[in-house]
Order: sequence, then structure tokens, then C-alpha cells
Amino acid sequence: MRPQFQVAAVHARRRILPRRVEHVADELSLRVLRQPAAEVAAVLAKGKPDSRSTNVRVFSLGPYNVNVEKRNPVAQGASLHEVVAELFHVIDGTGTIVTGGMIPNATKNGTNLSGKAIQGGTRQVVSKGDWVLVPSGVPHEFVDIKGNLTLMSLYLPNQK
Repeated sequence: MRPQFQVAAVHARRRILPRRVEHVADELSLRVLRQPAAEVAAVLAKGKPDSRSTNVRVFSLGPYNVNVEKRNPVAQGASLHEVVAELFHVIDGTGTIVTGGMIPNATKNGTNLSGKAIQGGTRQVVSKGDWVLVPSGVPHEFVDIKGNLTLMSLYLPNQK
């Protein structure tokens, strides 16, 4: 059985990328999908500057979702994912990621916790080209965003 690739390009505010995706057959006859950068950029450009972020789901495959996020220089809030790690690649911009510490008065939503900010934690400046892997169970948040911070994010389920 060949894996089924899907493109799910949905913005948090119901904006949808055009469904035009180029299919290329490789030697194994698997379908390879391509999402043009201009289309992703067009959706990100429509985001509101006073919102935390604009998100685009670019690809979905099984439990994996590849997203592009444009984070604005406003309070982002803290997150903790109990059953998935989160991989970030900084596409553009500069900010600081705070990891560890604790999230006071956290709200639980399924297997995630969220709150206003992390108390304690370790601060690391991130910029274009950097990669960050946040293991499951680790609080994290972006702060001190300069301009905008554009990220690729991928949730990685824990091994069973």
C-alpha cells in the first residue's frame, strides 16, 4: 500500500490555499507534492498584524503535519505538548524561544497545556536558518520577536 499524501492548506481563519499542487512521479511511482512558496507567502501576507500568528498547513501525511507560521511581535503565550515533540525551522526573522520552567495557571486542552507565559526557563535567541527541537512535555514560548518570525513547524508523535 502506497502512502497517501494530502495537502491541507488551511489558515486558522478559514483561508485556504489554492489546490494547485504539482505532482511528480519518481522511480518508485510515489506522488511527490510541491506547494509553491508564492502561494504560502500570499496567505501569510493576509494575516492581521495584531494577531499572535498566521498559520498555514502546507502538507499532511499520516500523523505528521507541516505548518508555516508567521508570528507577530505580540505576546504569544506558552505551550506544552504531552504526546508530541515540536520541530521548528526559522525561515525568516529573529526572536527568542523560552523552554523549560513552568506554565502557571495552565489550561489543559486534550494533551496540550497553554498559558500566558513561562515562569523560569532558558532563553535562546533564534534567527533565520536555526532549527529547534522541543521534546514532548517541555514548556515553550516565543518572546522578543523582532518584526515577524516565520517558522516551519512539525509535530512529531512520541514513539510507542
